[in-house]
Amino acid sequence: MKTIFFISFFLFLAACNISKHEEIKYKTYSSHLQDLTISQNKKRNCKEIGPRPTRVNDSTVIYEKIKYLHYELGDSIKVTPYFKIELMADSICFVKELKGVYYKVTLTDPKAIDSLHFPIYQYTLDSNTVAYHLSIQKFFEEIKVMQNYQDNIYIFAQGSADRALGFFIRGLLPDFSNRKIQILKKSGLYYDLTPVDYFFTKTYGNAHLPNLRSTFLRDELLKYGTNVLNHDLEKRVMILDGIVTPSVNPADRKVTFIMYVDWDKIIENIENVI
Repeated sequence: MKTIFFISFFLFLAACNISKHEEIKYKTYSSHLQDLTISQNKKRNCKEIGPRPTRVNDSTVIYEKIKYLHYELGDSIKVTPYFKIELMADSICFVKELKGVYYKVTLTDPKAIDSLHFPIYQYTLDSNTVAYHLSIQKFFEEIKVMQNYQDNIYIFAQGSADRALGFFIRGLLPDFSNRKIQILKKSGLYYDLTPVDYFFTKTYGNAHLPNLRSTFLRDELLKYGTNVLNHDLEKRVMILDGIVTPSVNPADRKVTFIMYVDWDKIIENIENVI
């Protein structure tokens, strides 16, 4: 009987000891788990330590923007409320010294939702009625990404006029009277890149309207374009000798812009600095 009692008592103590051991083991595990959770939470909430990702090079950003612009303009035509840019056929070349891509740029009057046209016999536009300055600004903002590569870009302005309803002679405004400009003349199929002098006197007739209109909008392009691009565009915006069409058509009272871009050289120049 005593033997059975001692055995039972011993087993009871052993069980208590195991239970106490398991309790200690559980507390240790719980403490470890709690510490691990706190540690993980700290890692989640702490700021990043160590080097930040390398910042993208500015040239890389410009490169991607220019590639996107090239892609956009390569899609034949781009139309906005302020301008329209049309890719011209590869077979067309306006200036024989420049081999690249040519675009026809038509500035739009956002108020009339139509291309800019001059009143009959006129060579200036009223900014109060025609928002041409806004169209010019928007156009230059479109190509601003190429501002550091202006040596590979030209903008040519070519004015036109329709046949006059009758002979007329009028006096020129002070900004145009007795003024000398430079134009590119056509030689055979192409225009020469070397400009020649062209003179306005104190009066003008229908034959003078094309180059007067080009001069007016070129002045505006230089003013607004220089502000947007932060570059002197004097040698980048040139006048092509204008034309008078044989019919009476108000749509011919305009200035057409032709933008030349040497994409290969622009992209090559950027790749050299990336």
